[in-house]
Amino acid sequence: MGLPIPKSPKSHIRFIAAVAVIFLGLQPIPADPITFNLTHSIYNPNPSSGASFGARVAFAGDFVLIGALLADIDDDQDGAAYLYHASTGELVRTFKNPAPNQGDLFGSGVAWMVNELVVIAARGDDTGVANSGRAFVFDIRSGNMIQTIEGPNPTNGGFFGHQVYPFGENVLVTAPNDSVDGVETGGVYLFDPRTGSLLHEFKDPNPADGNEFGWNIDSFEDYVLIAADRDDSLREDGGIAYLFRGSDGALLQTYQNPFPGTGDRFGMGTAIVDGKTAVIGAGMDYVNNTRSGAAFVFDLLSGVYQRPLYPPSPQSGSLFGVAAPYNEFVILGAQQESNGGRAYLFNPLSGERVYNFVDPVPGNGGIQYGARTAGYRNKVIVGAFADDTAGSNAGAAFLYETPSVATCV
Repeated sequence: MGLPIPKSPKSHIRFIAAVAVIFLGLQPIPADPITFNLTHSIYNPNPSSGASFGARVAFAGDFVLIGALLADIDDDQDGAAYLYHASTGELVRTFKNPAPNQGDLFGSGVAWMVNELVVIAARGDDTGVANSGRAFVFDIRSGNMIQTIEGPNPTNGGFFGHQVYPFGENVLVTAPNDSVDGVETGGVYLFDPRTGSLLHEFKDPNPADGNEFGWNIDSFEDYVLIAADRDDSLREDGGIAYLFRGSDGALLQTYQNPFPGTGDRFGMGTAIVDGKTAVIGAGMDYVNNTRSGAAFVFDLLSGVYQRPLYPPSPQSGSLFGVAAPYNEFVILGAQQESNGGRAYLFNPLSGERVYNFVDPVPGNGGIQYGARTAGYRNKVIVGAFADDTAGSNAGAAFLYETPSVATCV
């Protein structure tokens, strides 16, 4: 029986190449290296000192949301968020705290929903009790606020709105210090942003005071990845992460640090890559006896540990491991690495580091480049919330674009 010849032109070319490799001993042509070009440097448009512009970033289709949770807009540190066009770098809209008060930290969480809504959280809002937090829903086109989301377990210092993340047409909101069933272990909640209704609650499988369940999250289709970066199950403040089914909150998998240590904070970063892989960052893990941070790769569903991802030059205190998925890759930030911080693009399946993002204005303040990152199609944004270009620790964010569009669909 002869080999079947593929019908499409592209498949035909791949078939011929495969035959050549098999029968002629030819080596496959390696893929072109991935490159990125800096397209826009975005500086805080309202540069109050210490505003932390860039501490939160998220793509909103062709736009990008940037949070400045410590900005002084209508009160001290009431916060703000800004919408920019990702292709032009133009400021499109400013979102202000609808109920500003000192220390509200509006912009502590930013998320775009597929139904043209944006959710912006103020984790320091005091409406319930001090620093219990709230979130607000806006129409991205008009900028009008259409809904307020209240935490179901208002807790002093609960920080409801520490993270917000889209889940289909709904939104996940974390409160890593919430008291749930009498234990300040943290909580994660799924809401309908149009009505503000709570759909269901994700609970810490091993609740204990100070676990910070919900410190970081990610989602993909019907999966929700939630970290408790100070869980003590293996070591004090060692951390742990869990995979839940988003539609009903069922626990599917538990991920533990394969090399646990006290204070590792496994779960400081979380990413679901390509729907198959979980990457968990441990920002205080040891690498070569240096507390630089590391990340660990697991099969998403089986939970089988696959490999570590390490910074190329481990430095104590660099906080390597804050993670964001990007197509089939993962971006890992090291915000306190020397010269202002860095971010690295890894292939989690091979462990290969494929690109280094370097601060374009090194040495300009504390910078914290790489503290938050996000990717969408052929674009990546890197926040640097302590950049001094616009003012002392006013913050910045940098937009990059790759011509390697074949890998960015």
